[in-house]
Amino acid sequence: MPERIFGRFPPGLVQGRLTDANGINKDGTFQIKFSVFKVETGGSPVWEKNMPSVPIKNGNFQVILQGLGDNSVQIENAVRDLEAAYVEIKVGAEAPLVPRQLLLRSPFSSPAVVSGKLDVLIQSDNQIAGSGLIAMRTGNTDRLIILNNGNVGIGVVNPANAFEVAGNAAFGGFVDIGLETVSTICGYINACAVRCPAGKKVLGGGCQLQHVASNLWRSFPIDSYTWYCGYTDWIRTDVYVYAICARVK
Repeated sequence: MPERIFGRFPPGLVQGRLTDANGINKDGTFQIKFSVFKVETGGSPVWEKNMPSVPIKNGNFQVILQGLGDNSVQIENAVRDLEAAYVEIKVGAEAPLVPRQLLLRSPFSSPAVVSGKLDVLIQSDNQIAGSGLIAMRTGNTDRLIILNNGNVGIGVVNPANAFEVAGNAAFGGFVDIGLETVSTICGYINACAVRCPAGKKVLGGGCQLQHVASNLWRSFPIDSYTWYCGYTDWIRTDVYVYAICARVK
């Protein structure tokens, strides 16, 4: 069960969002166990508490970690001298969600997991080899999405390609689209064509006749991958045909 979570401490407020593997928000009442550790991975909890009935509406939940835990330890005493504290969340019989979320760096400080406004979220799967998606949200809108197939979308909720951007994009350097020119020479025929390499499409092209008395009467792309030349008086000339190709959609 993937989760989105951001946290503040004290007073131990934990807010988050629960979704299924497809990113659909969960609704209902769930058993959630909160465990606080002094390390990001491994170790033993310094405080933990099982909450059998946490209400979740449209995927959102909010709890306050305080008082005695299941191990009869006050959370205030458990974290007072820690340089950092991390909360681990376990929903029902599911494996604990990873990574653990940072609650504080020093006593009574309250950094967020992601710097910025509170409405900045990271969604992560509940295990390292998971099947969920990753989302970054600002202003109550998903801005960056990484699907479980690796496709990345900026402003695109469900990118169908490896990388998609909604709107204009600016680059400070060069963008390699695999631009190249391919050519061929044909002799003593009335038409000639050259085709782009696999995975590339034709952007443009041209023809050059070697005999001045010959006349070029066609020069155009006959499909997305091929540049074509047609000419007269072909018996006395060779023709040079070239195509400009690139990795474009």
